[in-house]
Amino acid sequence: RKAQERYANTVADTYRQLADLLLQQERVLEAQRVLDLLKVQELDNSLEGLRRNGLDSTVPLLGPETEIWQASQQQLDRAIAVAEELQALRQAAPQTRSDAQNQRIVELEQRQGQLLSQFIDFVNSQPVQRQLEQLSQTAQRQDLLTELDRFPNLQDNLVDIGDAALLYPLILEDRLELVLVTAQGPPIHYGVPVSRRELVQKIFEFQTALRDPSLDPRPLAQALYQWLFAPISDVMDNMAVQTLLYAPDGPLRYIPLAALHDGEDWLAQRYQVNHITAASLMDLHLHPSPAPSVLAGAFSQGNFQVPVLDRTLEFSGLPYAGVEVDLLSQFFPTQSFFDTDFSRRAIAPLLNDHTIIHFATHAALLVDAPLDSFIMFGDGDRLTLAELRNWRGRLRSIDLIVLSACETGSGAIQDETGEEILGFGYLMQDAGARAVVASLWAVSDGGTQALMTHFYQALLADGMTKAEALQQAQVALITGQQLQADADAERGVTLRPRTPAAIPISGDLSHPYYWAPFILIGNGL
Repeated sequence: RKAQERYANTVADTYRQLADLLLQQERVLEAQRVLDLLKVQELDNSLEGLRRNGLDSTVPLLGPETEIWQASQQQLDRAIAVAEELQALRQAAPQTRSDAQNQRIVELEQRQGQLLSQFIDFVNSQPVQRQLEQLSQTAQRQDLLTELDRFPNLQDNLVDIGDAALLYPLILEDRLELVLVTAQGPPIHYGVPVSRRELVQKIFEFQTALRDPSLDPRPLAQALYQWLFAPISDVMDNMAVQTLLYAPDGPLRYIPLAALHDGEDWLAQRYQVNHITAASLMDLHLHPSPAPSVLAGAFSQGNFQVPVLDRTLEFSGLPYAGVEVDLLSQFFPTQSFFDTDFSRRAIAPLLNDHTIIHFATHAALLVDAPLDSFIMFGDGDRLTLAELRNWRGRLRSIDLIVLSACETGSGAIQDETGEEILGFGYLMQDAGARAVVASLWAVSDGGTQALMTHFYQALLADGMTKAEALQQAQVALITGQQLQADADAERGVTLRPRTPAAIPISGDLSHPYYWAPFILIGNGL
């Protein structure tokens, strides 16, 4: 009951903040409408879901917002229509086409060229370029914004992957732009009339709800779905997209796209979500080695303090880390190191002797000091992102790096760009690794063991791609099909001895707190 009340208060605050923003812009009637909706929400809470008839749950758009919305929808419709007609014409053998059909192909290709020119104009527009200038020089090289003019080259990779599309949400001050690249037709962009301030506030509230398994994040997940995905959902369905390449912008890097909700299902139940950075563009079509081998390390016992800027971070051993690594040997050849034996000195010479690196240890991604972000070894030693910049090519034989206990900052993200997450994935790939699996918050220790067991079972025993395997593991926890695990202990909080076998677990792991933080960055094949 208390959890419900806390959530209700959060929702009420959202309504009030939105009303305040509208009043500041002298949008009085809309502010009044929002406050009316707050009353409806309070009624809904008190009547346990019984909503009054005749009350709409949306705020009317202003004239300029409506124009943006309609113009974007028209552009989207035109681009889809051109791509679909062109695809249908090309399915006929050249020798069977009429002169009129060949002429139509030329006309459609010219139209696609015009749409592509319009897209390039959008990329070079002042609002988009201003957004790029707000990033540091390091982040500019990592962000996919710098590669927007190469998006047409992505189509070959999308065809190789099969049933794939790329989504880049770009946060501007007065709107959200959804940039979409499919296997057919030129890139398109779709404007959603939501201000940066309103969107970032919703992201922050959603991040908070995701990190607390006592809260229900679905209302926020559904609200963000309407902005981030609903406008393009029909395109995804029409093109039978299964794999979604995702390049989040700014604060969107702090929340997983897989945790959005369409009112019936989580997005993880509909799509394989594969995050990419600028470093991913050249190797999305490369397939992994047919003979994988694993280098694994576990920090399961001990306590360390790490000074960072003006504070000290404390890290404790992860009780299930040893179990997690032990279980890997059941799937494929594994060279394992535990606790103080899991040291940087011992690991470094062995990195390129394996195709998969799995570290069940802490990795701190620091919002206020991105290059001080680090991976911790079992003896307390660390590898920072600043050091990782000098590792270019050093991980060239590695197909996948899994860090099963990462954590990003949980504080205010209103002015942050997510550069620490972007830089982490980029630098791992720049060092040669083709993909990384990492988590966005401190996760359940036992729940992580369950998810990782499913992930590796699907990846190697069942022969799925990395993106498929992660989705399979997430769906297993959502639907309650997970292997036995203990959901009580949070990583780094409760210390128990490492055991050589899986520990039986009780608890429901369907809340996105348990399965949603894990994201795949890079080549998902």
